[in-house]
Amino acid sequence: MTTTYPILTAEQLAAVHAYIAGLSEKRRRTWKAELEIDWYNARLSGTIHSLRNTHGFDWLRSFKLPKPEN
Repeated sequence: MTTTYPILTAEQLAAVHAYIAGLSEKRRRTWKAELEIDWYNARLSGTIHSLRNTHGFDWLRSFKLPKPEN
């Protein structure tokens, strides 16, 4: 059974990008692993915390940043 999640809103996607931008350059390469640790330990707030509650761990593991439009 495949679970489908709502497409991220512009605000949610911006929050993910802001999270990544807040990491050191070295940690940005592993942003998803960093986010998963913070996600698991509930160290997030605002939109990212809401996303954690509505989408869960399976979503995070399968999530890929959309490719920028040219």
